Amino acid sequence: MADFTHTPAVVADHNLIRDINLLHAKVREHCAQCGQELSAATMAAWEAGHKLNQIKALVLRKTGPGGWGLWVQRHFEGTIRTAQRYMLLAKTVPQVEELKGYSLRQAYLKLGITTAGKVRIQPLPAPVYYGNRFRRWIIREGDLAGLGQERREALRRDLRPVFEWMRQLYQEQ
Repeated sequence: MADFTHTPAVVADHNLIRDINLLHAKVREHCAQCGQELSAATMAAWEAGHKLNQIKALVLRKTGPGGWGLWVQRHFEGTIRTAQRYMLLAKTVPQVEELKGYSLRQAYLKLGITTAGKVRIQPLPAPVYYGNRFRRWIIREGDLAGLGQERREALRRDLRPVFEWMRQLYQEQ
């Protein structure tokens, strides 16, 4: 078993140790600066949201609901979604000091404000799509056991090609 109570002289390269500790100090300094900048960004977003809420009230009074979207397009350099998130942040948090120490993403997450854009859903593979449609059709038609023998034979005959095609799909795996 190795004895780790004494550092071997081979590992005690003082220049290397000094460099490592200097770099570690830089990491801590940059992290602190980064945290301060992120917190400042969050507070600026809150303030922008507060001002957007104020101007929205004025715009709605003068133009009605349709004017707000046009105002944002013409005058705000961010997206409508960004404006909405800023405004929601300002409405949800009464005092800006409550956001100190939070990045914008952390504040949104804490408050349940979504930041994801439109989610693109991939279409289902054809066999899954048609299989689900078929299953819904079967459920809608009711209990197959309640069908007469002649109707069941007709369904079996009509659906045999689909069954064979799908069986090949699953046997390849």
